[in-house]
Amino acid sequence: MRKVLEGWRPEFPLGHERVPRPDIYVDGEPVYILGKGVVRERERSLQLLNIEVAEYMSEFLKTTFGPQGLDKIIIVQEGKSRITYVSNDAEMIFRKTPFQHPVAQFLAGAAVAAQKEVGGGGATSIILAGEILRNCGMLIKNGVHPSVIQDGCIEAMNKTIEIINQTAIPVNIADHKIMSQIVKTSITSGCLLEFGGLIADMILKIIGAVNKAHLEDVLLNVKVKKVEGGWIGDSKLVMGCAFYREPTHPDMPERVTKAKIAILKGGLKIPERGRTRYLNHGITLEALHNFKEFRVEKMKLLMDTIEKISSTGANVLFVEKGIDQEIIDYLARSGILTIRRFPPPELEEVAEATGANIVSDVNILDASDLGGAELVELRRIAGEPWWFVEGCRNPKVVNLLLRGANAQLLLEAETAIKNIFKTISMLWRDRRVVAGGGALEMEIARRLREYSRQTPGKKQLVINAIADAFHSIPSALIQNAGLKPVDVLPDLRSKHAQGGVNIGFDVFKRESCDMVSSQVLEPVQVKIQAVKTAFEAVYTILRIDDLILCRCLPKPEADYKRRMEGTSPKRVKKIKRDFGID
Repeated sequence: MRKVLEGWRPEFPLGHERVPRPDIYVDGEPVYILGKGVVRERERSLQLLNIEVAEYMSEFLKTTFGPQGLDKIIIVQEGKSRITYVSNDAEMIFRKTPFQHPVAQFLAGAAVAAQKEVGGGGATSIILAGEILRNCGMLIKNGVHPSVIQDGCIEAMNKTIEIINQTAIPVNIADHKIMSQIVKTSITSGCLLEFGGLIADMILKIIGAVNKAHLEDVLLNVKVKKVEGGWIGDSKLVMGCAFYREPTHPDMPERVTKAKIAILKGGLKIPERGRTRYLNHGITLEALHNFKEFRVEKMKLLMDTIEKISSTGANVLFVEKGIDQEIIDYLARSGILTIRRFPPPELEEVAEATGANIVSDVNILDASDLGGAELVELRRIAGEPWWFVEGCRNPKVVNLLLRGANAQLLLEAETAIKNIFKTISMLWRDRRVVAGGGALEMEIARRLREYSRQTPGKKQLVINAIADAFHSIPSALIQNAGLKPVDVLPDLRSKHAQGGVNIGFDVFKRESCDMVSSQVLEPVQVKIQAVKTAFEAVYTILRIDDLILCRCLPKPEADYKRRMEGTSPKRVKKIKRDFGID
C-alpha cells in the first residue's frame, strides 16, 4: 500500500493551479502547448482589461496634477526599515509604488522616463494616455478594429505636434520676470510655491556665471546638499561647492581668500623607504644619539613634504584620505588650510568646481595643477561645520544648499528643484514656450476636431475621440481647484472657438483668462515629450492581444528546484572544472 501511495500522482489541478483549455486535439485527446498552470488571456477581453488598467492609472494621478494637486503618502519597506514618502511628483510616486500588472508597470516606466528626460510631463502623459485609451475602448466595443485606431493615433500625434509648434512663443530667458513665471508654472510641489522668485534668481545667477558652452550640463547636474533646520527661504546657491567636514586642526585658518587649491589623491603620510605599502613596524636604538638622528631625519622628511606643497603657492590643500598628525601640525604652522577624507565623487566635484587637477603624488605636484576660488570658508549651519568654496572661475559644477524643517520636506523639495533645473535646461535648448493652464490642450482639441472632419473613414472617429481626451488636462486642473469641469469647460470651448488660442484656467484665480497675459508658461519641449510619451504608450498597449501568465513556483517548490539544479551532475562537473578538481 505504501509503495502505491509513493508512486501516486494526482492528475487533477491543485488548489493553487489552473489548467488552461487545450490548444489542439490529436486523435481526440487534448494537447497542451503551454504547460499546466499557465494562464492565457486573449484578444478583446485582454485589450479591454489593459484599457481599464490605464484608466485606473490616469485616475490614480489626477488628484496630484497641477499646483493645487494633493500629495500621496507612500510607505515602503527598505531593508529592515519602513520609510514614509510624501509627494505629488509622478516620478517619485511611480518609483516607490510596487505595481503588479504589467501594463501598470509599463505606464509607470514611461512616465519616469519622460520626467527624467525633460524634468516634467510625467503626470500629463499618463492622464492623457488613460483618457485616450478610455475613448478608444468605446470604439473597440463598437466594432472599430485596433489597427484602425493605431493608424489614427499616429496621425493624431503628428497633427498634435504640428499644432504645438504653431502655437509656440519665443522668449528671452535672460528676462527675470519671464523666467520667474516659467519656474512658478513648473512648480507642482506645494512646499515651493512661494519660492518661485528665489529659484528663478538662482537659475539666472547660474546662466550669468557659467560658460555657455557647458551651461546645459551644469543645469542638469546641480548638486543638492540637504541640511535639516530653517526653511526653504534659507537655501543658498553656491557657485562652487559646499561640503560637511570637521576642521582638521584648531590652529588652521578657517577663512582663506584668493585661494589656490591643491588636490591630492590618496593619503599624505610619511613613506617607508624600500617598502611598497604601510606596515606596522618598530626601531631598535643602540645609543641615545641614534634617537636624535632618527628625529632629525624624520623632521627633514616632513619639511621636504611641506616645502613641496608650499613651493607651488598652494594655500589650501584637499586630501582624499588620511594625513599623518605630524604633517598636520606643520601644515597648520605653515598657514595652509587642509581638509581631509573626501569620498571620490566629492573630490571630483571639488576639482570640477575649482579647475584643479587631482594629483596622485605630492612629488609631482606643480603650480599648473592648482585650482582657484575667491573664498574658502568654514561656516556653522544648524550647528554643523560646512566648508564653502565660492567664487570659482567658470565652474563646471554648482551646489545648492537646501534647508527645510524635516527629511520628508527636504526630499520633496529636492525632487521638485531638480525637475525645475531639467526643465530650464530644455528651455535653454529650445527657447520657446506654450500657454499653460490647459490652454494648449483646449486648442489642440479644437483643431483636432476640425482636422477629423477632413479625414475619411473610421479614422475620423479615432481622431475625434482623441480630441475629446485632451479635455482631461484642463478638467483635472479644474477639479483640483475645487470646481466642476462641467461649469468651466463650456466657457473655455466657447472662447477658443472665438479665436482665444491662449485662454486657459487659472487655478489661483479660479477663472478662465489669457495664460500668456498672466504669464503661465511652459517650455515647448516638455509638452512635446508628454504628448509623444502618451501616444507611444497608447500605441503599444493597443498592439497587445495576448497575455501569457506563467505559474510562479511556491517557495518550497522553488527551493527544491534550486537545490536540484545546484546539485545536478552537469553543475557538479562545471564546479570541478572551474576549481581544477579531477
